[in-house]
Amino acid sequence: MQFATELIGASGGALSAAFRRWRSLGVAIPALGLLLAAAVWEPAASASGAMTSATHGTLNETGIVLTALSAGLPRFAGSDSDTAGAVACDLPIDQSSLAATGFFHQSDPLEAPHRFNAIGLHWDGYLPEGSRLTVGIRAGEDGILWSPWVVADELDALRGARVQDTDLVILTGRYVQYRLIVEDAPSAWEPRLDAVRVSYIDSSAGPTAEQAASSGSLIRRVAALLRPGLIGRGAWGANESLRYAQGIEVWPRSYSPAKKIIVHHTASTNSPTDPAAVVRAIYYYHGIQQGWGDIGYNYLIDDNGRVFEGRSGGANIVGGHAEKYNPGSIGIALIGTFSGADPSPKALAALEQLVISKAVEHGFDPQGRSFFVDKETPNVMGHRDVMNTACPGERMYALLPSLRDRVSAGLPLFGQSWEANNIPKLVDPSATLRVRIQLKNSGTAAWTAGGTTPIRLGYRWFKPDGTPHPESTALELHTPLPKNVAPGETVALDATLKTPQQQGSFLLRWDMVQERTTWFEEQGNLPLAVTIAVLPFSKLSIAELAEQPNEIIRLLPADRLMNLPLSRLQVLSNDQIIELIPDVISLFPNERMVSFGNEYLLRYLPDFRLKSFSLDRVRTFPMDVQQRLGLAPSPTPTSSPVATATPKVPGSLSPTATPTSLATVGPVQPRLPSPTPAPTAIVYPTGDDTGGGVAR
Repeated sequence: MQFATELIGASGGALSAAFRRWRSLGVAIPALGLLLAAAVWEPAASASGAMTSATHGTLNETGIVLTALSAGLPRFAGSDSDTAGAVACDLPIDQSSLAATGFFHQSDPLEAPHRFNAIGLHWDGYLPEGSRLTVGIRAGEDGILWSPWVVADELDALRGARVQDTDLVILTGRYVQYRLIVEDAPSAWEPRLDAVRVSYIDSSAGPTAEQAASSGSLIRRVAALLRPGLIGRGAWGANESLRYAQGIEVWPRSYSPAKKIIVHHTASTNSPTDPAAVVRAIYYYHGIQQGWGDIGYNYLIDDNGRVFEGRSGGANIVGGHAEKYNPGSIGIALIGTFSGADPSPKALAALEQLVISKAVEHGFDPQGRSFFVDKETPNVMGHRDVMNTACPGERMYALLPSLRDRVSAGLPLFGQSWEANNIPKLVDPSATLRVRIQLKNSGTAAWTAGGTTPIRLGYRWFKPDGTPHPESTALELHTPLPKNVAPGETVALDATLKTPQQQGSFLLRWDMVQERTTWFEEQGNLPLAVTIAVLPFSKLSIAELAEQPNEIIRLLPADRLMNLPLSRLQVLSNDQIIELIPDVISLFPNERMVSFGNEYLLRYLPDFRLKSFSLDRVRTFPMDVQQRLGLAPSPTPTSSPVATATPKVPGSLSPTATPTSLATVGPVQPRLPSPTPAPTAIVYPTGDDTGGGVAR
């Protein structure tokens, strides 16, 4: 429900103007109101943040000097003041694995102004190459009795930067204390860190996991029939305002077809008292204190098998959980630490069902392997398979082979993966259209084209509230298969679509159907759900179209868009322009184009336009482009040329990217893989998890 969501996000004035324009076109406002109501998955109180206020702060120390030790380094457990069993995921370091010498620092007890339930630690300073810093954190209510020490893993998404961060540690108290151990550092190293900052978060305010699991709108509860245990962002108390700064989304959404599952653990307390509060704390830590703008994981699973929706954006949204391996993967995090303990049976069962649903939805073999980014990896893997990390813990990692077997055995007979389509989002009333839909048989049984119960492609029209459209039966057409389709095989179908006579916004649900037997959706599969506006747009003049809001403009076909005045096109967002008519940026003045990334400028502009940008901007172009433009000296040939590479900090922005405030950058934003313009005839389906992929 992309269109409805954007209308919901509009300001009051803009929304009122949109309503007036829709009314002028004869659109039934009550129908639009139902669409808006259906698009809000969860109670308004949660979305507004009234239930999800989080308090946070920092405790800072500067000029930290570490003490050199020559007789072995201290353990992280067993202190006389530890309160045994206070934290289930205590991770003592094996003394035999530590170097005989090293550097050590333990802070004084630090008091926060209020109780917290989560802690993260950040440090700024130079560590010698090859050295290893281990961070231990503990908490207490009075600064005397303490929880056991918990080892805080380094946050992978920012690994390599000068300012380093740990993963969030789930500990409750008013006081915090930390230990730093540096191993394998040369004796000549000056054992000093410039600063250490402890972030504390109190995310206890908000719905509990039990309340979250029982709440939600009708559309969310219906979706739970297909995906038991899924808890949406609104239900677990996500304050969506945290994703925005001055009305702009901090972490712009990007989409990539998912072909891999990456399993994580959150390196936090096993069996927490309130898993929903843990999810809120991780959201706040990633989104605010790390500056990403949202939670990095796509899904999180607690020990009771409840699945929490993570990164906002729906199917195929790119998360922030594995650096350059984010695009094309789904990050699923089990809440807890599984280095020395197994996940609960309920958590494993929920993980299995979630991976089954994703394997069917995205059409990949859960037992397969394929090349991914820069190496061959399993389609269902652990975080450590692509990053230098212990995640998802030794015990969970050892369970992955059996997980793959169970997922493969649990695949349904009938399943479909929606791969591509060119379904328009704006159609004329009472029209007959031809659309192309490409999909894969992601079940285990063949689709038969003939016989008494053939399998065909069908569709049904629904009103925004999810009830059948009164014209649906008369409009319904089924498209036959050209041949039998084996499991894993892809087929492209040219389907005929009839549109309603009634104007307004409606939900079109495509699904495979076994004639006289069942629709695939009834067997637990996700249909291709597309929100479509039915308006007589083809009868409107260019001047009338130009007066429509962006929510309508972005639905127009490309040929109508290209006829709009340039001044009207310039008010579209970068994402809308690149999605709809990317080559139009060549018509814009430089003042408008400076907000586009280099990959788009280099793709769509000739050299004489590239030369017209400021020298500061040109210097952000790759060196070979600068040399081609004659704005940088060509390399001097030598008798023994040596290949060189531009240094790049892992997890940082590419050196060719447009300089951007860190506050507006997500964890790792992928660069486009090639300068080839993306096709516009067919786009990948994306959307929310209530009804399958929504065509964009």
